[in-house]
Amino acid sequence: MSNSHSNSSIFETLPDDFEAPKVQDFIPSSVSVRAVPFNSSYELDDDLIESSNAMTQLLIFAGFKFIVNTIASPFVVANVVQQVQFKPSDAYLQLHTSNISEKLPEEEDQKAGAEENSEPPQFDEDDDYTELESLPSDFSEPILSDFEKINSEPTSNLPADESGYLTRTVNSFYSDPTTPPYQIPPIEGSSLGAISSLLSQQYEGFASLFKGNFTGWISDISYLLLQTSIEGTVNDLLELRDEAVPFVFLERWEGQLATNVLSHSLTGVILSPLEIVKTRLMVQTSNPFHKKYKSTMDCLSTMTAEEGGLLSLYFGPHFLPTLLHYSTHPFMQNATPIIIERGLGIVAMDDPVIYGVLEFTLGVFELLLTLPMDTVRRRLYCQELNFGRVSGKNKSFETVVERNVVPYKGMFDCFYRIVVEEGGVRSKIKNGKVYKRKRKGATWGLGPLFKGFRMRLFGYVIMQVLKVFADVEFE
Repeated sequence: MSNSHSNSSIFETLPDDFEAPKVQDFIPSSVSVRAVPFNSSYELDDDLIESSNAMTQLLIFAGFKFIVNTIASPFVVANVVQQVQFKPSDAYLQLHTSNISEKLPEEEDQKAGAEENSEPPQFDEDDDYTELESLPSDFSEPILSDFEKINSEPTSNLPADESGYLTRTVNSFYSDPTTPPYQIPPIEGSSLGAISSLLSQQYEGFASLFKGNFTGWISDISYLLLQTSIEGTVNDLLELRDEAVPFVFLERWEGQLATNVLSHSLTGVILSPLEIVKTRLMVQTSNPFHKKYKSTMDCLSTMTAEEGGLLSLYFGPHFLPTLLHYSTHPFMQNATPIIIERGLGIVAMDDPVIYGVLEFTLGVFELLLTLPMDTVRRRLYCQELNFGRVSGKNKSFETVVERNVVPYKGMFDCFYRIVVEEGGVRSKIKNGKVYKRKRKGATWGLGPLFKGFRMRLFGYVIMQVLKVFADVEFE
């Protein structure tokens, strides 16, 4: 009671013209205060909420994509290594070796005649030379003994070209004097054999199965964002409705199909430098002395500096197979239901078995069509482009598998030489031993263009099975 009485007495003593102080009176004039209505809400705008949800979904998708890429990375690396590896046929090696052996006798006769007609060199007394006889008698023995320890056969029997450099023989990979120690033997069999070879190589191991995984993940996420943006922009320019429905349900599907294929093609070409980086990181050796690229950015900067600038990474010999690769896949993916339903008149709801068989057949046809282009594309990605800017100081690009030392001129040259140089019958290597085929076979073939076909076919079958189960559960 006393408190209320005292408060009332205070207000009674205030003058009639008294004005209560405001909050602004206690804030310095340099501070700006914006009045906000008491009843206003701080709810987010609808567009901001949608953007936030889209960003959340993108982050979830990116994390899920990274996990999937990491799981599939060993098989992807194994497939790329198989595609890049140069495995010449026996006919190609025999022809190459016979051309060298035919020149060797003439060279030996010339050397013998030169030794007979040669006279002891004459030196002036003032010249700074030392006679070999004055050196210790065992001066050259350490060098010869070390060389003989490395090579199991005498040096005179090693094959050499006209300049005296060692050349590859038809013998086993293990006894070939030109084989670097960081390369794995020719991969025989499936991708599991390639994985086993990488694990057993002393410079590779388990970590080599995930080379290029981060670069591939960045490329995949960038591809998703860029492709959808380009397709939406082109559809707006052409005044085409960008409907999120399959093209087969559209009355006029030609325009949407064209813009979809165009957007995929442009996106693939724009991001092709990242694909080159990913491929080179996968196939380069992990030997610390011969390893050239340390990271994604280091690979990009090194290629730009040594191989003719940024434009060469886009418009090199790999441009055409890259364009065809990123055009064929989206075209076949979107054209398959159109061919089956509108061309053949078979609807999935009415004839699910026949529809599934036709869809699987067209999928295998797509695989047969795109895999050779992918093989050629990978070969050209691993081929360094020399436009006069490469100096002797640059470190060479060494791979974990053997590559063709003769550069490919382009897509058609690469396709032809793979068929001719590697398509014939070749000896098999198992447990370090060479097993030659008794009967003579063809000297050319298409098999090397389809490396990894069984693995991709198996993956396609798994995807089709999962799709069937998803459709059944949805129904």
